Amino acid sequence: MLPALIGFIYFLRTSKKDKSIGIGALFLLTGFLGLLGSTFIVKTKASGELDKNGLKTKGVVDYVYTSRSGSKSVKIRYEFLVKFNVGNQIYYSLPGITDDEIYFEGDTIDVTYLERNPFLNRISYKKE
Repeated sequence: MLPALIGFIYFLRTSKKDKSIGIGALFLLTGFLGLLGSTFIVKTKASGELDKNGLKTKGVVDYVYTSRSGSKSVKIRYEFLVKFNVGNQIYYSLPGITDDEIYFEGDTIDVTYLERNPFLNRISYKKE
């Protein structure tokens, strides 16, 4: 994000706007690529931590809803939230997504979470 900010400030302060547009665009592109790269690294690290140190528990499908995706052909996706307990605290998983309606409210599902931060969790999908 810092390269993008530097590029924008450079663009605003430079009198030769033709040259500064190219340099500003280069900084913006660098900032965007850095943001994508850092997001990928963080997600990969969290996934590795769940594989290595994750604890397993049972969760219950708490909420099921549908959403639509695609611009040319509309595809209906089934999304759901899983509620699980750690100690006496209740946590929710990130939304699970399937193409088929295979989960219903009240279904039991396995959840892997990190003990130090149960907000980092992963649900285990049914084998079809």
